[in-house]
Amino acid sequence: MFPRILGSGFNAVSLYFFWGLHSTESGQFDFTGIRDINLLLTMAEEEGLYVIARLGPDINAEISMGGLPAYLTKNGSQSLRSMDPEASAESLKWLDASTKTAVKHQVTDGGGSIVTY
Repeated sequence: MFPRILGSGFNAVSLYFFWGLHSTESGQFDFTGIRDINLLLTMAEEEGLYVIARLGPDINAEISMGGLPAYLTKNGSQSLRSMDPEASAESLKWLDASTKTAVKHQVTDGGGSIVTY
């Protein structure tokens, strides 16, 4: 993936991280295999690419539920995209888990590749 980007003259890539891909149950997150955020960000750094990290929680309209996990439809909140305390609590769990990896890859720390979060 990255050689094609570099061969086109680009020096940055925007990456979406789908909460729904990493979590099928409340508070449970899988960052292994194809879900390995650390590996992806390490590869970008090794290739000299800057990263715009889009961790969400709601990332775009092109994917089902904007990337939110399906289990959110069962929590009884009025809206998935609201300040409802129950919905917000779930979002904060995702942001906490995903940020623990992303923070290690910030360019501002003298290494890494994330320039925007």
